Amino acid sequence: MFREAYKKAYDQKLPTYDVVKRIEESQERHKGDKYINMVKPLVTVGFTILIMVWVLGLTAVPAMAKSVPAVYRVIERYAPALAEYILPEELSSSKAGVRMQVEAIYVDGANAEIVLSFTDEEGYDYINGRVDMYDSYSLYSFNDAVSNSGGGGFLEYDPEMDKAYFKIQVTSWENAFERDRLQFKVRMLLTECTREEREIPLTDIERVPKLKRVLLNGFGESTEDQEKIMALMGKSEDDSYRHAVEMMDTGVRDSSMINQLTLTGVAYQDGILRLQYCRGNLSEADRVIWPQLTDDNGEDLIEEGTHFSFSWHEEIDGVRVAFDEWWFLVEEEDLGNIRLSGTYMENGNALKGDWEVTFKVE
Repeated sequence: MFREAYKKAYDQKLPTYDVVKRIEESQERHKGDKYINMVKPLVTVGFTILIMVWVLGLTAVPAMAKSVPAVYRVIERYAPALAEYILPEELSSSKAGVRMQVEAIYVDGANAEIVLSFTDEEGYDYINGRVDMYDSYSLYSFNDAVSNSGGGGFLEYDPEMDKAYFKIQVTSWENAFERDRLQFKVRMLLTECTREEREIPLTDIERVPKLKRVLLNGFGESTEDQEKIMALMGKSEDDSYRHAVEMMDTGVRDSSMINQLTLTGVAYQDGILRLQYCRGNLSEADRVIWPQLTDDNGEDLIEEGTHFSFSWHEEIDGVRVAFDEWWFLVEEEDLGNIRLSGTYMENGNALKGDWEVTFKVE
C-alpha cells in the first residue's frame, strides 16, 4: 500500500508553469544549433527529472515517511477494508495535552467504522502504551443521526510515533449518517491501563456461603441451560423488570475498595463455583476480572452453557460501587482437577478532554 501511495504522489508531482516556460524559451534560443537540438530532449528530460526529484525530496518523501507508512501499517494489519478511506487531511483536536486524530473512516448508511489515534502534545507525557476511551465516544451527523451502539477497542501503541491507535464500529438506530457533515467526539480517556494474570486458589473455599438478595443491573446468560439459570433467578419485590438473585454476602466492605479491584469471595455450592469481586466506583475508571477455568492440561473449560455473570451496585461510605459475580457449572468431583485464574484489568487516571472533530466524507 505504501508503494502505491508513493507512486500516486510521485505521478502527481509535475513541474510548474514557470519551469516549463523557461525550458521552452531556452529551446527557442538554440533552435538553429544542430548539436543543441540533438541533445535538447535529453536536457529537457534530465532537467524535468531533476525538478521532480527536488520537489519530491522537499515535500513528498519526508511527509510520507513521517505519516503515511505508520497509519497504513496499522490499517493494513487491523482494518484492511479501510485502506482506501484514509483521510487526506489531518482531522485532529488538541485538548488537555493530548491530540486526537481521525485517521480513516468508512460510512455505509447507518453504520460507520473509524480508525483514530491519540498522541501527546509537546511537553506532555500521557500516552505511553495502552489507553482506553471508556465507551465515551460518539459519532453525529447534522441530520440528527447519532451513534446509539458501538464496539471495538485498542489496536496498538507505536512508540516511534507516540501514537495509540483504536478501531471502532458504531451504528445509528434511526437515521443514516449524513456524509456531508460528520462530528466525532470523545469525552474521556483513561491513560493508565494495566493487565495482570493471577492465580485464584480453590483450596479451602467456602462450601456454605452466606447469601443475600440483590437487584441486578445486568446479567449474561448463554443460550443453553437457560431454564436452569433462570430458575435460580427471581423477580424483584416491586415487580420491576429487574431480577433479584441470591449473591454471596462476604461482609467485606471498606473504603479501600472504592478505587481498586478487589476479589471478595470464592465459594462452591450445589454444583456452582462462584467468583465475586468488587470493581469499585466506575465514574472515572474501569476495572474487571476476566476469569479463566482450565484443566490440568491447560485446556479451556469455559464452554457454552457452563458459565453466567451477574452485576449489581452497592454503596460504600456513600459512594456507588459495582460488583460482579460469576457462576461456573462444575461437578464436585472435578474441583480438584481444575485451575481458576483471572486477568485483572484496571484502567484509570482519567483525562477529560472533550475532543471533537467535524469533517466531510467524500
